[in-house]
Amino acid sequence: MLMFVYVLFFQYNIIWSVCYSTSKSRETFCKYLVYI
Repeated sequence: MLMFVYVLFFQYNIIWSVCYSTSKSRETFCKYLVYI
């Protein structure tokens, strides 16, 4: 269970890293991801 949470958190950080390092269109896409 703990490992699953860790992997989920790790993937979430990767998503945010990509979001912050790309253009405005990607930023909108990221905001959409957050709402899911």
